[in-house]
Amino acid sequence: MKYSARANTHIFFPVAIETLGVMNQLAVDLVSEIGRRISSVTEDTSETMFLFQRLSVALQRGNAPPS
Repeated sequence: MKYSARANTHIFFPVAIETLGVMNQLAVDLVSEIGRRISSVTEDTSETMFLFQRLSVALQRGNAPPS
């Protein structure tokens, strides 16, 4: 298998975000943890908020009708 070796070093955690819904608490916790880790590297406390905003924009772009 092409990706079988990654199971030893990576964890796959699916996150679903609905257009008009809320994120599952586990997804919020995961994205918040990723944001905290980015903040610790960049020393910018706004990174978690920026990450949630980027996910929101990506969702909106993904749902936009083709032009």
